Amino acid sequence: VAIGQKEARLAYAGSVGEWAEEGHYVAPHIFADVPATARIAQEEIFGPILAVLKVRDLAHALEIANGNPYALTGGMYSRSPRNLARARGEFAVGNLYLNRPILEHWSIASRSAIMLR
Repeated sequence: VAIGQKEARLAYAGSVGEWAEEGHYVAPHIFADVPATARIAQEEIFGPILAVLKVRDLAHALEIANGNPYALTGGMYSRSPRNLARARGEFAVGNLYLNRPILEHWSIASRSAIMLR
């Protein structure tokens, strides 16, 4: 969270509420206007942190995504069959999720994501 506050604009800071007394929890945070080279855009974060980057178009989005050195998992939502096919062919990740959630198991992370809805 501290790194995100240095690199981007904090758009939302949640609260862990009653969980604060039960252990070490990080509240959901959303950072906007994140540069593509920022650590919160490039490194895996084990917590409910969302980095929002602006892109010009799908080509630019794929360029940024494919510029990440880790490329373990990626996902995209689209109504366009053409865009989904392009992502299927050009999105260089180990696990690609198209029009479906990346988190499927109930966990602290998914509960945190649900809190944002």
